[in-house]
Amino acid sequence: MSEPRFRRDGAWVGASVPRREDPRLLAGRGRFVDDIALPGMLHAQFVRSTVAHGRVVAVDLDEVRAVPGVVAAFSAADLVLGDVTALLDRPPHEFVPTSMPVLARDKVRYVGEPVAVVVARDPYAAEDGVEAAVVEYEDLEPVVSDTAALADDAPLVHAEAPRNTLVDVSLFATEGIDDVFAEAPCVVRVQTRTGRQNALPLETRGVVAAWDDRDEQLHVQTNTQIPHQVRTVLAGCAGLDEKQVRVTVPDMGGGFGQKCVVGREEIAAAAAALRLRRPVKWIEDRRDALTAAFLAREQRYDVRAAFDADGHILGMDATWSATWAPTPATRSRPGSSR
Repeated sequence: MSEPRFRRDGAWVGASVPRREDPRLLAGRGRFVDDIALPGMLHAQFVRSTVAHGRVVAVDLDEVRAVPGVVAAFSAADLVLGDVTALLDRPPHEFVPTSMPVLARDKVRYVGEPVAVVVARDPYAAEDGVEAAVVEYEDLEPVVSDTAALADDAPLVHAEAPRNTLVDVSLFATEGIDDVFAEAPCVVRVQTRTGRQNALPLETRGVVAAWDDRDEQLHVQTNTQIPHQVRTVLAGCAGLDEKQVRVTVPDMGGGFGQKCVVGREEIAAAAAALRLRRPVKWIEDRRDALTAAFLAREQRYDVRAAFDADGHILGMDATWSATWAPTPATRSRPGSSR
């Protein structure tokens, strides 16, 4: 391996430093989550919502537990975990925090939302167990666009969020900007939108969790970009001290921001390992990655620009809204800047 090519002043910033991990990865010696195998390890998969918006009337897992190879199946009522609540450092009038159960409890808000977790001796039995689950829903009207979410008569995806708005922020406003637009010789308005995107990393999400009786510690190996947040959220949901949760990240086959969010599946798989006192692995399949992982936001822009007679820009006014993924029953995030 060649030596790093440092700048003459000896600084690291801007230096061309060869990656040390490449020879190992190119030689097939990488160690990813799915490469991890622990003694007595079980495999998890998730029963997921088949409706975009609905009330959960009943979750029947009796047939699941009777499937050969299935060791356990848990609904929200079985695991009794605390909710995940995202917080934003904004004033209360700009941000509405909402609680997200690890497994859907009373309501589902998008197709693919986890409702129950099935744990089996091998991945095939876990998939068979998922197929045996019976979930009864009362359908609610879905909200499938930002314009529909902001309508006066729109059904609320989260009861605590009026007009389905989680964040409403004016970034800044320039005094006198309205007069600039009123007096400008030319005003051009452009309305456009971007579609949703999926990060689609080569390696899907995954986790291996195991409880260590000797150390009284839950070891979670997961392909996350935010191990410290996973530790904190998992500890809070499971009722553990943070020192009882150790999160490590093996080699990771891409993240692109999709893995910089704490996944509900990570928490549920770890909680199952804690309950069963056996290692539990969950590997996301591509179908679940496309429907239930974290997608890029669909955004809509409404931009006006004021020009003088020579074509110089005098001012700009932009309003944008974004729908949080992965929800077909969306959560809207409007904002504006001027």
